[in-house]
Amino acid sequence: MVSSQTFGQIVGSVGNPLVSAVGSDTTVETIRLAQAGSGWPGEIDIDPPVIDHEALESGVSSETQLFSAIVVDDRGLEHVMLFHRNRSGAQYESVEMQNTNGSNEYTASVDTSLGQTRVEYYIEALDTGGNRVLKGFPFFPLVRELTPQTASVTPEKESAAPESRVIYVLLGVAAVGLALALSNSGDSGNDSGPMPGTVPLNIEVTPP
Repeated sequence: MVSSQTFGQIVGSVGNPLVSAVGSDTTVETIRLAQAGSGWPGEIDIDPPVIDHEALESGVSSETQLFSAIVVDDRGLEHVMLFHRNRSGAQYESVEMQNTNGSNEYTASVDTSLGQTRVEYYIEALDTGGNRVLKGFPFFPLVRELTPQTASVTPEKESAAPESRVIYVLLGVAAVGLALALSNSGDSGNDSGPMPGTVPLNIEVTPP
């Protein structure tokens, strides 16, 4: 119920005859009946907006934080504002929330810094009749905790040996084996020289 003093302050500033017509009986229904019979150019808007907001409890620091809410009013909205700060005791910054494609959803984005641990905030909706409603309060804000961004570490792969190196190693082993075979063959026979009809084979392996 609106007191007669408060109601008089509302309409008295514009010189409306409702003050005398209503008197001390200031229920909403009496006010509306008095408006109808006194030439009041419109019905007083006494219904505040409604805010439906699902608060996210966590986010990642250094990332842009998105805040959204469904806000409706029976007449029309003047604005929807997001007030936010990065820590308790700091001053609030404000940003106007924009509705999406003419819908009832209003959104706003807040950039956060690396190492920031929280965002404290509240939402304010004001309708065209001057009614104001809050989701959260300046002295008791909603809180979104922020966790540090974790860097993903990719283990290094072992580099495979170059193909040329493998080939050199294989050739080296083959050359040693061949040299041993020729040496054994020479020891078992005469030392006069190579056997008739054979051609000496020399292999030179250059390391990489």
